[in-house]
Amino acid sequence: MGMADGGGAGSLTPLDAAAFVAELAVYAAVARWGWSLPLRGLRPRRPWRTPVRLLLACAAVVGLAVLWGWFAAPTADRPLHGAARVVFEVCWFGAGAAAALHTYLRRGRAV
Repeated sequence: MGMADGGGAGSLTPLDAAAFVAELAVYAAVARWGWSLPLRGLRPRRPWRTPVRLLLACAAVVGLAVLWGWFAAPTADRPLHGAARVVFEVCWFGAGAAAALHTYLRRGRAV
């Protein structure tokens, strides 16, 4: 019985740990994606360029964290079950994969 099954902290399984690491990887991918979004029209040396990028990165992470907390966390307010849970997780982890792919593909271009 793992954390997803409502077990206590002592019942953490390797699958629970792997799921948590995958969740952190999604947060890292969307943060990097938010940071790397092109800020068209902004000159590179403008003093507010870095705060805007930081805001975009934080907003992306917070948005996904709120969704995860509402619907998929072990202590979720509105937990999803069955097919709805599967669709949510596919979309949620897919968003992380899409963010990582977009960032990778933009790597060769000026940011």
